[in-house]
Amino acid sequence: MIGHFTKMALKALMRFKLHSIINLFSLSFGFICFIAAFLLSDYLDSFDQQFPNADRIYNLVTRNTGNSTAAGPDNFPIVNQPAAKYLRTFFQEIPNIVRASTGDIESISIGSDAHMVTARYVENQFFDIFPLETLHGIGAGEVLPPNSAMIMEDAAVRLYGRTDVVGERIMVDNRTDVALVGVARTLDQPSHLQSAITLFSSDFFFPMSIQEQALREQRIALGVDPDADNWGNQSDYVYLEIPEDMEFDQQKFHQKLDGFV
Repeated sequence: MIGHFTKMALKALMRFKLHSIINLFSLSFGFICFIAAFLLSDYLDSFDQQFPNADRIYNLVTRNTGNSTAAGPDNFPIVNQPAAKYLRTFFQEIPNIVRASTGDIESISIGSDAHMVTARYVENQFFDIFPLETLHGIGAGEVLPPNSAMIMEDAAVRLYGRTDVVGERIMVDNRTDVALVGVARTLDQPSHLQSAITLFSSDFFFPMSIQEQALREQRIALGVDPDADNWGNQSDYVYLEIPEDMEFDQQKFHQKLDGFV
C-alpha cells in the first residue's frame, strides 16, 4: 500500500514538475519561517532568566501617541530622566523603582593608561532588582558606596589581566577618582546587561550620583537651574520589581499610569 502511494506521488511529481517545485519551495520556505520565528521567540523570552525574580521585573516603555515621528519611536524602553523619581511617589506600593543609564561610552584612566569602556550608572536599589553574583568584594545585592564601581569579570581580565582587582583605583573622564569595590561574574546569556551591542552592555557599574554630579556642574556652568527636571532627554532605563505578595494587574497598572502621565 505504502509503495503504491509512493509510486503515484513520484509519477505526479515528474508529470507536474513546475507545480511540484513551487509547492516544495513554498513548503520549505514556510517551514524555515516557522523555525526562525520559534527560535527568535525562545531567544527573546530567555533574556535575564538567571535572576530569581525575572518574572516580576518590568522595564518601563515609552509610547508615542502622536501622529508625528518627531515625538520619538513608539514602544521604546528608554525614558526621560525624572520618570523614576515621580513614579516612586505615584506608585508607593512598589518599593523597587530604579533608574539606570544605558551603556555609555566612558573614558577611564588606570595609572597613565587611558581606555574606552562601557559604563552603566545605577541608582541604589538597582542591585536589589539585579543581584549580580560577585567573585570578589561586595556581595550580591549590596549598594555601591559613593565614588566606587563594580567591574565585570571579563572587563577586569581585559584591563588588568586578572579578576582580584578590588581596591584598585581608576579615574573616570579625568574628573572622578573611583575605587573598585566588586567584581561581578560574567552573566549568563542572553542578558541586556552584558552584550556585544554597546547600548546593552556594561564593563562597569557606577553609582548614579557620579553622573548626576557631573550633569549638575554642566548645568551650573551653562547658567541653568541645576535642580530643574530635565524632561528633554530620553536616556535612561526605568525598572520596576513587583513584590511577591502584591497582586499585579497590568491593565489596572496601565490605567493608573495613564493618570500619571
